[in-house]
Amino acid sequence: MDVGRVIKQLRSAGAHVKMSDLTILVDGEPVDFEFKTTGRLPERAWLQKIYAAHESRRDRAHLVVVAPRATVNAIEWARANRDLTLVLDDRVVRDGEVHMLEETPAAQPATRGPRPYARFAVWRALLAGAPHNEQARLAELAGASQGSVSNALRLLPDDEDAAKLFDELVAGYPGPGGQSFYWWSDRPVDEQAKQLTARGALLSGDFAADAIAPWRVSERVVGYAKATIDLASDGYVLTDDSDYTTLVTIPSDLTLWSTAAAWGREGIVDPVIAAYDVLRTATTGDQDEAVDKLRDYVVRWYAKHADA
Repeated sequence: MDVGRVIKQLRSAGAHVKMSDLTILVDGEPVDFEFKTTGRLPERAWLQKIYAAHESRRDRAHLVVVAPRATVNAIEWARANRDLTLVLDDRVVRDGEVHMLEETPAAQPATRGPRPYARFAVWRALLAGAPHNEQARLAELAGASQGSVSNALRLLPDDEDAAKLFDELVAGYPGPGGQSFYWWSDRPVDEQAKQLTARGALLSGDFAADAIAPWRVSERVVGYAKATIDLASDGYVLTDDSDYTTLVTIPSDLTLWSTAAAWGREGIVDPVIAAYDVLRTATTGDQDEAVDKLRDYVVRWYAKHADA
């Protein structure tokens, strides 16, 4: 569960949530988040340990613990401790009350081990025309280690068809991970994109697709940043995935910057990531057309630059 979904859950429980000076405020009080998305369900002893460590900090804020589920004892302990808020998939425990939620987030498929970001990055770099036989250069373009490059090349399909590899990468990409922040503004989306670019973000989704292979007027802005961006200072409103105009993600996948540079387009993600984000964020129904255009672009680029 990322920050955007947590905000949605908190608001469903009646909390007022906004961002100010890079700090999330809940009912006007700054909060710290503790995410537990793997391992055993949070138990009472675990919550007590996290809470005690948090309380020892001089600059502590209100603690918000996020997990898919929790044990009954953990929920009851959170209910008795108003200095802690517990956000679960189906309920929020805050101010001594348990708020059952009408809408339960869709369960995310379980994954084991680290996400294969390096392998996907190497394959994306190969689509950009990176040389197979220069592993040091390929590692640089993919933002990966040479060991990861060797493994990625070993797993590369024998029939290295650019269109097929593009489709496999778009369909198989595990997502950027990290934390996502959803913002709403009534400014023109072109202006919102320029503001995000000015703050050093990589554009993806509609705007990246349009920059790579023009297709239509963009409907919203999708971007990646290496640190949290506070758009509230520019008049944006922090919202959730139900209604937003700008999505900013601080990804776990840091290869996004390397593979973007491999395609030589400043401030724009590579075509595979652009296609992935178009499919997950577009709402107009013509996203497949954008992906087709991106695929065609990649095929032409690969034919011209592969091992050149």
